[in-house]
Amino acid sequence: MPITATVLRWTVRLTGLLSLLLGLGLWNGAWFNLLGLHQGLGLIMSAALVWLVLLGFVRSVSLALLGLALLCSLALPVVGTLQGLLLPGQNHWLIEVLHPVLGIGAIVLAELIGSRMRARPEPAARRGV
Repeated sequence: MPITATVLRWTVRLTGLLSLLLGLGLWNGAWFNLLGLHQGLGLIMSAALVWLVLLGFVRSVSLALLGLALLCSLALPVVGTLQGLLLPGQNHWLIEVLHPVLGIGAIVLAELIGSRMRARPEPAARRGV
């Protein structure tokens, strides 16, 4: 697996974990002043996942897996940004649960892509064959 993919996986892992921890603090209302940091880390995580998807495409990883990861990486910041407007009222808790589930899903998908890339041989053009 190329070093770039390893760096991207670690970026998704670390920014995802920090975003989840900050999100828990935001959920109970304690760390509202850290909302910008939470959003910035989430955008970095989503961008790293998109780059990992592109690398996975070059390495012939399953298109279904890559498509799901791309969808997740795009949905995560959209749901987070619009979270206050979606399903107002009694059912708003569904959005409050969906957002961290998407975040955890993004981390899992990055791991799956990385493990599939590790199992695939490097393209012949890169090996110099």
